[in-house]
Amino acid sequence: MHKMSIAFYSLCLTSDEFARAVLSLQFDENFAIYISTIINDYNWNHVVTNRHPLAPNSPFQAARNLMLHRIITEYLHRYLEIRCSLAYPSKAPH
Repeated sequence: MHKMSIAFYSLCLTSDEFARAVLSLQFDENFAIYISTIINDYNWNHVVTNRHPLAPNSPFQAARNLMLHRIITEYLHRYLEIRCSLAYPSKAPH
């Protein structure tokens, strides 16, 4: 299913848009650093696997990178929810 979603997604974009989308997945590390700086917590950065390479990754790795991006994003979202619920118990999500 995941491979099919990547194929459909890539058909909806021009080749330049797809190339930019593939390269943007390599900025997860940068976003992790920004978020860690804002919340002053670097304990979760070890889960970031889409690191900025010295040379751009191949578009053929887009499916893998997108899957890792989704996992990391979900992990970060849950981590921030837990952190918020510990800091502000009355505002915890249900």
